[in-house]
Amino acid sequence: MAKLTEKQYDVKGHSGRSYAFNIYAVGTYFTAVGGVYIFTKGTEVNDGYTHENIYIGEISNLSQRFEDHYMMQKVLDNGGNCVCILPVLSKEERQDIVADLLKANKTPCND
Repeated sequence: MAKLTEKQYDVKGHSGRSYAFNIYAVGTYFTAVGGVYIFTKGTEVNDGYTHENIYIGEISNLSQRFEDHYMMQKVLDNGGNCVCILPVLSKEERQDIVADLLKANKTPCND
């Protein structure tokens, strides 16, 4: 579970709250913990990465393989190369965070 950078990807929700995500390459395997994730098109710059959000979701077990994610082909078609992770144990809190983020951040793969 090696991060691409020690810097985090800060994403602001509609509420004004900022969420700090750890950045990994698509294809990284994770431990069995719940979390919010964002597939992004990450571009490496001098001091880390810039990101274009592609898909925002939540999952109860991050150890499930993202390669089997139902949106993975669309994510890849949109240049997705990073998965940004925010560990959150509570399902209700994960759903609230996703709703907050989607109100403030448009993505090409969320309906």
